[in-house]
Amino acid sequence: MSAARLVGRVRPEHDRRTVVLTASSRALELLERHDRASTAALVRVVRELSDADRPALDRALPALDRLVAALEAADGTGGDASAG
Repeated sequence: MSAARLVGRVRPEHDRRTVVLTASSRALELLERHDRASTAALVRVVRELSDADRPALDRALPALDRLVAALEAADGTGGDASAG
C-alpha cells in the first residue's frame, strides 16, 4: 500500500518505535469512486426489482442494519451501520 501511495506513514515524536498509517488523498479518492459506483449499481438493480420485492426489501433494511452493526461489533471495527 505504501508503494502504491495509498497510505502515509508518520512516526510520532513521542514513540519512535511506532508508525501511524493514514489513508492518502489518492486512497480516499479511490474509496469515494468505489462508493459512487457501488451505490449507482445498487440503485439500478433495486429499480429493476418487482413491485412485490421493493417493499419486502424496505421491510428488511432495519434487520440488515442490525446485522451489519453486529458483525462490526464482533470484529471490533465499531463502524456506524447507519452511516452510508
